Amino acid sequence: MGCYGYQQARTATLDNLARDGVAFRTVVVSSPLTFPSHCSILTGTSPPVHGVRDNVGYRFSGRPPTLAQVLSSQHYATGAFVGAYLLDKRRGLGEGFQTYSSPFRGTLENSLVNNLQSAQRRAEEVIADALAWLRTIQGRPFFVWVHLFDPHTPYDPHCASLVLAYTLSSHLVAKHPPAHHVYTIPIWGGPLR
Repeated sequence: MGCYGYQQARTATLDNLARDGVAFRTVVVSSPLTFPSHCSILTGTSPPVHGVRDNVGYRFSGRPPTLAQVLSSQHYATGAFVGAYLLDKRRGLGEGFQTYSSPFRGTLENSLVNNLQSAQRRAEEVIADALAWLRTIQGRPFFVWVHLFDPHTPYDPHCASLVLAYTLSSHLVAKHPPAHHVYTIPIWGGPLR
């Protein structure tokens, strides 16, 4: 990607997204698995603290509280739009989200489906859902979580997803200029501007 220094990259949309948004140079995860990792992201804690250690066989208990719970209690509009069943609302991450879009059926635990690719929805659908929600919040402060599963193997690139991701980013920046953004890293407890 050009935003990370590769001169021959043809990643204009991603480079624009990085330029207009926030691009991190170093990222460390508490777990290489989707469900426990997202529980960590939303609580600012590690798997031994929030109790979710694997993708299957666990449900988030709601403790410690998520960022959505904290912001919802401060009158923020909160919305989550997820692209994989692993993050389905029934698995517990819906706490604090007034809107949690995860229209999946069935369960992984009792399914014969071993291929997680069949338990997802494409980025186009997730982003369109998030954009529709953003149009309804009418200037209120908000927290939106948009999860896209498309980058997982087998990688199936589709330009429409990148264009929609950039559209989502542009919408957020246009309605809420960067000077008004406050990024909170729960584990550090301090704001980044």
